[in-house]
Amino acid sequence: MRTNTQLLIILIGLIAWLVIDLTMDFGKKTEFANLQEFAVTDTADIQSITIQNQQQVSYLKREQNSWTINNKPAEDGMIKVLLSILHQVEVKRLVPKNEVQQVNATLQKRGIQVTVNTDGKDFSFVTAGNQDRTVSYGQIDDQRPATLYLPGYNSYVTGIFEVQPNDWRHRAIFRSSAHSLKSVTVSYPNNPAEGFTILPDEQKWKVDHYPAADPKKIFEYLSQFGYFQVDQYIDKGQVPQVDELLQGEPSLVLTIDDINPQQKGTLELFETPTKEKLMAGLLNHQQIVLIDKKRVTGIFKKKQDFKADSSK
Repeated sequence: MRTNTQLLIILIGLIAWLVIDLTMDFGKKTEFANLQEFAVTDTADIQSITIQNQQQVSYLKREQNSWTINNKPAEDGMIKVLLSILHQVEVKRLVPKNEVQQVNATLQKRGIQVTVNTDGKDFSFVTAGNQDRTVSYGQIDDQRPATLYLPGYNSYVTGIFEVQPNDWRHRAIFRSSAHSLKSVTVSYPNNPAEGFTILPDEQKWKVDHYPAADPKKIFEYLSQFGYFQVDQYIDKGQVPQVDELLQGEPSLVLTIDDINPQQKGTLELFETPTKEKLMAGLLNHQQIVLIDKKRVTGIFKKKQDFKADSSK
């Protein structure tokens, strides 16, 4: 009987401790003013977003009608996703006490510092994910870390902040119109005779020194530069095989002259093995790009390909 009484006392004590601990844990949650502690109420007021990991910095800045990433045009769709996440992100729960030390270590080792500038004021937090990239953690200053989520979605919030600087960039490298184009030149270093230059000719276009060219075929060729995009930007040293490839002679060199200075550019294309789906390129002699081979097929025209059908 005494044993049962002792067990009962111990059980009551455990229940009391559990209630007190849960109450304290719930009280801890009030450290966050609200569940939207990590959220930005009005993303229209955001002037810039700085995302810094252990190796790189992505500086996203709002311009007059667009955004830039490290002073280069940013992809509109990516920015919209980022702003949506910053607006909707919520605290799901505080990290359990027995996991705080481990999560703090993760945030210190792999944490990504996010700084949002709104009307001249900075708001910062650190975020990192678990090894499986299924749980997102966030921490403001030295507060107890919390798990973050998007209500209604099975989402990995930290993922958007893991995007590399180059992947924020706008994929379109040429956006020229028939009204802004001044000339398009294609040269083949290994076969100069097959190169050509397209120039305006009153209300039409012509292939320089090739009167047999069909204006309709020329216009079809130029139309691809209304929106010509790459699949990926990569940095030197990122893919050694590509670095080695770019040491050789390009298969084709495309030069676009446009009234708009931002649309001017040179693209050198280098052959890649047949099994590869992407072709390597060098944009403006500096930026390495990868482009779907199907997309670049249209660029590889020879002068005689513009010959009018009636002239054949």
